[in-house]
Amino acid sequence: AFSGDMNGWTFTSGAGDADGLAILNLNAVDANSILSSNGLMEFDVDAGVTLVINVETAPANVSAKVNVDAESVLFNFHAATSLVFGSQAFNTSLLAPLADFSSPSGGTRGSMVVGSLADMAGEIRSFSNSDSTFGGDLSSVSVSAVPLPAPALLLLAGLGALGVVRRRAA
Repeated sequence: AFSGDMNGWTFTSGAGDADGLAILNLNAVDANSILSSNGLMEFDVDAGVTLVINVETAPANVSAKVNVDAESVLFNFHAATSLVFGSQAFNTSLLAPLADFSSPSGGTRGSMVVGSLADMAGEIRSFSNSDSTFGGDLSSVSVSAVPLPAPALLLLAGLGALGVVRRRAA
């Protein structure tokens, strides 16, 4: 859950599931309200819980700040193609595999997976209290195989049918 206003937001994990995983999905309206504000983000994450925050769409510029290291928090910008961080500290890990990431000033602490880096005047560092990076546990997350697209299945069926017709004609 989350609560707050443009001056500050608190994200609360609760106990998470049986594996200690808590997931929060931010829709576009909430993501824009929270991430484009200059507000301070704080996290109330239970011990042993990994909090994953899935962001439906990222605002043009992320201005919110996280001044306290949140090692077990991961922001997942799964659909973002561009991610620009402002001059505020953002001390959580980021997952944005499709995004062109830029940080013209300020910086981030934590692990980052992004599509590409651009305009990097800001710094990317490990968390300040150790040499560690993302400290959450995602071992319980299962990734299913990507299904074959429907056109490929139709192509295979068509080729099989042509083979049958050719065999009968011969």
